[in-house]
Amino acid sequence: QQQHVETRELRAAPRVKTELPCLVYPGTQASGRFVKGSISDLSTGGAAIALQDDLSVFYDEVKVVFQLAVADVDLMIEARARPVRKPDETGERLMGVSFVALSQVEKLAVHAYVTAQLVRELEVPLYARA
Repeated sequence: QQQHVETRELRAAPRVKTELPCLVYPGTQASGRFVKGSISDLSTGGAAIALQDDLSVFYDEVKVVFQLAVADVDLMIEARARPVRKPDETGERLMGVSFVALSQVEKLAVHAYVTAQLVRELEVPLYARA
């Protein structure tokens, strides 16, 4: 009798798959030039962002702006972030970022969002068995 055990990579901060639209501003200010993107996975520690266009330069720090709905409240997150994985030469525009300084409210909002998504992921198989 063979058992299937799902494995997950354990990280310091749990992460979830998402499709959250975002804006990525080069540098530390949320003003001027930006690139549109979509957050494909999110945690309180950082995010993976699929960029619609290239950032012309690889910046030491970017500002990632996105909206989260938590407990029926829409919150705008303006996260300072350090790119940790730049888009590669294969044409894939996926950038990994590590959040530098989330405010307490932003950190709690991201944590609540991630937790709600994890609960939703767990609920689906439970209901599917019935």
